[in-house]
Amino acid sequence: MKKFFFLLLALPLVLTSCTKDDDDSQFNGENDREIILQYLADNNITATETALGTFVQTIEEGTGNMPSANSRVEVRYKGLYLSDEVVFDETADNNTTEFNMGGVIAGFRDGLETMRVGGTSVLYIPSQLGYGANPSNSIRRGAILIFEVELVGIV
Repeated sequence: MKKFFFLLLALPLVLTSCTKDDDDSQFNGENDREIILQYLADNNITATETALGTFVQTIEEGTGNMPSANSRVEVRYKGLYLSDEVVFDETADNNTTEFNMGGVIAGFRDGLETMRVGGTSVLYIPSQLGYGANPSNSIRRGAILIFEVELVGIV
């Protein structure tokens, strides 16, 4: 009877740990690059991959300076999920927003560092350069992101 009781107590722990491992394997980012490449191919999009792994599609070349990792920038943007292109965030009513480059996700910063003021690009960001498997906000877990970005200025 004691063995049966022990098994009943141990079973939820085993099942929980197996489920967690299975869930984490879905969001480890290993296939993100291939998923992005397939999306780009399916949509006839030409994008350049940065050394860090962000894909940048240049829509309009800017003519101004390029920001650095320590810059404060002014941008217009729209953020979408690659999986279904649902918008999860954007600057409102054609307004701009300012932020320090050090305060944004790695893929967004990486992509902005390739742009010049006045330019517009689309950034394709693998989950490990985005919010990853454990986002602290309302972003979907393990999401590959798309950001349409206009770099308005360096302030």
